[in-house]
Amino acid sequence: MSVLVGNALSYAVNEMGVSDLSGILQVVDMQVREKLQKQAQGEMIQDGAEMGIIQIDLHTGELFFAGAKRPLVWYEQGQRKEIPGTPRAIADDPELFKDVPWQSHRLLPHPGDTFYLFSDGYPDQEGSQRPRMGTRRFYELLDELSRLPIRDQPKILEQRLKEWRGTVEQTDDILVIGFRYEPKGQVRVDL
Repeated sequence: MSVLVGNALSYAVNEMGVSDLSGILQVVDMQVREKLQKQAQGEMIQDGAEMGIIQIDLHTGELFFAGAKRPLVWYEQGQRKEIPGTPRAIADDPELFKDVPWQSHRLLPHPGDTFYLFSDGYPDQEGSQRPRMGTRRFYELLDELSRLPIRDQPKILEQRLKEWRGTVEQTDDILVIGFRYEPKGQVRVDL
């Protein structure tokens, strides 16, 4: 699924020249569903992909976000905000979601604001002493991390995950991307 989504994303941006984020998600969704239907040869495939896309206009300082079942967490001047993604995944059943258009959000960040995109793997990870971590605990960890230098955050994320898991194997792919918005389009990405 990751390869199909990656190829469809490349097609939408590089070959079709789509720059609007909701339009990119629409093209990716159509491309992936088309490829899955060809592979399934008439059978119904129940598979989908969650994703988030960010675009920054270096001239205006605007940040745009669109998500397929993934939110963007934004610490605006230290206060956490959750920007929701569209409540559907890439390649979800089009009949169920025909009235749910892809949404994009326009944000005006301040210098020093911190942003996080992440898969569901970290919050869904089970622990040796407890059930899955959950979104609340994961967001509390992001609250703590958002006040620290970006360069220190990956090590803390790995350490906390290891402590949470204990002897339990990793149950899903885990991706956390964080960056701090800097003036004049200087974005630092370290996670």
